[in-house]
Amino acid sequence: MIFQRSVLVVTVLMLAMVAGVASAEINIDFVTVGNAGNAGELSGEGAGGYGLDAIVGGVDYVYQIGKYEVTNAQYTAFLNAVAKTDTYGLYSTRPREPAGEPCELG
Repeated sequence: MIFQRSVLVVTVLMLAMVAGVASAEINIDFVTVGNAGNAGELSGEGAGGYGLDAIVGGVDYVYQIGKYEVTNAQYTAFLNAVAKTDTYGLYSTRPREPAGEPCELG
């Protein structure tokens, strides 16, 4: 679950940067996520899941997220667009962590 959330966060950040950095080369369709100010929901053992109970998912602003998954070609174009400086440490020669291991950024 943590890995999936990390992937979602990375994808959202990458899509936001793609829109600003390489919009001429890459076409990304976005959808607006509304319902700003929603209360969120209980997550954890008290909700039948795992871990500590917490209210999660509440968002107090409207935002946009990619409508479709990012393709390898889109990600490659994005990396090439930022390759000269890689300000955000997006490129790594390390292999991906095994399934279930936390994903480290940078």
